[in-house]
Amino acid sequence: IAQDLASVRASRVASVFVKMGGVESSMWNGSSEVWQQVAHLKAWSRKDLIEAVADFRMLPGITVNLVEFRDVLKWLSRTLAEGAFVLWRPKDGKIDFMQVIGPMVFMSDEHFVSRASLLFSILDFNSSGTVNRAEFGIGLRSMILGFTRIARNFIAPPVNELEDMANAVFRQLDQDQSGFITMGEFIAYAYRSRDFRGLCSPFPSVKDSVMEEQVYFAGRKSTARVTSGLEKKLYNRLRITPDDEEQSAQRLHKAKEREKKRPWRIPAAITRTHAWLLLHVFNHMANDRRTIPAKDLLRRLGAHMQLKGDVDELVQRGFEDGRAPEDAWRVVRHFYGHLASEHTLERAQSLYDENCTSISLRAFCCILWPQLKEVDVERCMKWCKHMKASTALREVAKAVNDQDFAFDAEDIAEIFEVLDTDGDGNLSYDELCSQGFMDRALATRVVNRMDSDRSGFISKQEMGSLLQQLHDSVTQQLKLSFRLRMTTERNSKAEEAKAN
Repeated sequence: IAQDLASVRASRVASVFVKMGGVESSMWNGSSEVWQQVAHLKAWSRKDLIEAVADFRMLPGITVNLVEFRDVLKWLSRTLAEGAFVLWRPKDGKIDFMQVIGPMVFMSDEHFVSRASLLFSILDFNSSGTVNRAEFGIGLRSMILGFTRIARNFIAPPVNELEDMANAVFRQLDQDQSGFITMGEFIAYAYRSRDFRGLCSPFPSVKDSVMEEQVYFAGRKSTARVTSGLEKKLYNRLRITPDDEEQSAQRLHKAKEREKKRPWRIPAAITRTHAWLLLHVFNHMANDRRTIPAKDLLRRLGAHMQLKGDVDELVQRGFEDGRAPEDAWRVVRHFYGHLASEHTLERAQSLYDENCTSISLRAFCCILWPQLKEVDVERCMKWCKHMKASTALREVAKAVNDQDFAFDAEDIAEIFEVLDTDGDGNLSYDELCSQGFMDRALATRVVNRMDSDRSGFISKQEMGSLLQQLHDSVTQQLKLSFRLRMTTERNSKAEEAKAN
């Protein structure tokens, strides 16, 4: 009986929080005014919040004393810091920092999606690239309790309903019951959830830029390192997120081998062909940029005849260059039905009305297929990224034959990160074909060319070795070319001197 009652209660809370509801307005109780003592903590930038969290992660625990509170959050004086510190009702001279930083993220000046990505990054306590049920529950509870300390009229649900709320959202995102959720799944949830956006809405964004990528923090229980990976050409090409390159290059990254991966499963509702259409239609609308201006998307969605002609032309062009899937013409009818739907236009308009002026590929997917589960949205995003990686891998194979060196070890690592779905450090025929959108004949040529030990797989070492050979060959050619040019110049000067 107790289990049945808990199930009913969780279902009731889930229906309020997960669907388009009004839980956020009942929490704010008509006002979002915060106490004057914490005015310093409002409207922080993403950069300043990241620096504060990075400083906090260097501390030994999750609680902070007054001195640490003052230093991490850069208060101008001890008096001002102390006036705010007491609002969190310190115990033994310390407060839970998660109750401070959680509300600060929601009160920041960032786009609501950028707030979601930063919040997820903070909840990922061990820098695994995922958030488990305990981390999610602790984070949600701390954030809401933090608001009760600093907001005049914020009303938190009872503790048992708060726990049910966290569990309901977590179950929705963790469809395969693996015990964790990923950044992309949480971002898809943020795009769809008016409740999440409602918690942000009392604190208007002044930023149009959208940041969907995770921030990995160095410090406690982490082997993180600072890198500027997004400055790499290939890494930047493979990205499907709209994050600003200059800001993203300043992120703190962890070692990638620690990252958890959800086992690959083919989505039930869409196919690779849907993903191919999604990516190509998006690229066409975005003019090969990373976002579509929301006004442009609304205009295009409203012009049905032109929209259908554009989609048909993209498919026809795909068949002409041999890249379109065989069933593209069959799937395009289903795809266009969603694209031209009035409900799709309404969802796009809803995001635009809430200051979402740029539409990313992930947002476009959420707008187009609202019933697609968050985990399947991410699988669709992986398909799109696989397409980009397979194109890059073709360029590597071509570079081997043409001696046109343009890749380095980090580039190769990025290709593997995308295509190696099982994380075993090898690329198989199935991964190259099924996930990489490469036909069997091309995959066979690539493996035969790069598989030096004839294992039937391509390892990172084999690609790296081939790359080094290519590098040495090109370097030698450059040296010979330089020597020939210098010899020609000397002979020319000698002949000129002799003539004079």
